[in-house]
Amino acid sequence: MSRLTIAIQYPGLGPQHPPRLQAIVDHCPYEASRVVAMEMYGKDSDYEWDPIEVDGISYERHTVVSGSSEQGRRSGSALKKAVWSSLDEISPDVLIVNGWGHRESQHSLTWARRHKCPTVLLSDSVKGNMKRVWWKEAYKKYLVRNCQSAFVAGTPQARYVAQLGIPEEKVFQPGSCSIDNDYWEAASAKARAGQEQLRNDYDLPEKYFLCVARFIDCKNLPFLLDSYAQYCRESDEPWGLVLCGSGELEASLRQQADRLQLRDVRFVGFRQVGDLPIYYGLASGFVLASSVIECWGLVVNEAMACGLPVLVSNQVGSAEDLVVDGVNGFRFDPFLSSDLSQKMQILTEDDELAEQMGTESRRMIDAHSCDVAAQNLWGAVSAARAA
Repeated sequence: MSRLTIAIQYPGLGPQHPPRLQAIVDHCPYEASRVVAMEMYGKDSDYEWDPIEVDGISYERHTVVSGSSEQGRRSGSALKKAVWSSLDEISPDVLIVNGWGHRESQHSLTWARRHKCPTVLLSDSVKGNMKRVWWKEAYKKYLVRNCQSAFVAGTPQARYVAQLGIPEEKVFQPGSCSIDNDYWEAASAKARAGQEQLRNDYDLPEKYFLCVARFIDCKNLPFLLDSYAQYCRESDEPWGLVLCGSGELEASLRQQADRLQLRDVRFVGFRQVGDLPIYYGLASGFVLASSVIECWGLVVNEAMACGLPVLVSNQVGSAEDLVVDGVNGFRFDPFLSSDLSQKMQILTEDDELAEQMGTESRRMIDAHSCDVAAQNLWGAVSAARAA
């Protein structure tokens, strides 16, 4: 088959991106093709990831703006010039553009329309995670009208882009939110093998619920602490709670934990990918309590790949696809503390059930691997070219 250049855009490259990109290269159906990862900014300001350096990569890495996304999005016409110049240099046969909301995406969509470049919309947005107004939805439809196909995270994301005008048969999922499942499984298993020493070194309880999240409003962490306090009052042998993360709410969350007299809550700070499998591997369960604006929740993938039962808010975008009540965990109402506390109690009281759910999590997440995602991406590329 003929040579093809595709450009796939991300705000910044994080630890989840190299395995995704390698899988895209590995599953490419076109001979001698070129895959360009467009890192729109040198740093995605939303995250504290260490810089990503990958040796021996088989895709190209192109950084559009060397600064942070926070700075770049305020740069006005300079951003447009940088995006268009990069696209002129790469000259993609197919452009995979990251959503529609940020300025770099809108500039990319305009470039693609002017150059008649087939375009795939990459999206993890869902409709129900915030109040939508008609004129903004109309503008989104205008922006994506020339996207010939879409590559999305899962079922609710597919519904949304279809409502924005992309035909259902040209929407490919699951895919845009995948991780290297094998890495997380192997690294967490290694942690469990050395758990006696690691629990002591990291000051971790024998059994605990783990939450990995930024300490910001939408993650609903005050609710989580209230629910955990209720669970502790009702449980004879409550598990601990370990919070991995950092952010603007940390001081108030620590004060809340002190006020509630929660002795078994650990604040361990932000942790890089090299450390996180230890916390997942030694945990007994995982919880994500987000209330709004959680389009997917990649930490749910990580917890499942590490073989944990998962308790996930019904407002999290991945819950519909990744959580089957009573099978690999439970969904809960993120505004009703008794709902979460009762589901924590179910796992605490039945070790066998918790273990079975963890096994199911690991089995189920294979349907969302980087390999599956890559195959769906190439399906979207083919659909865009055909259109």
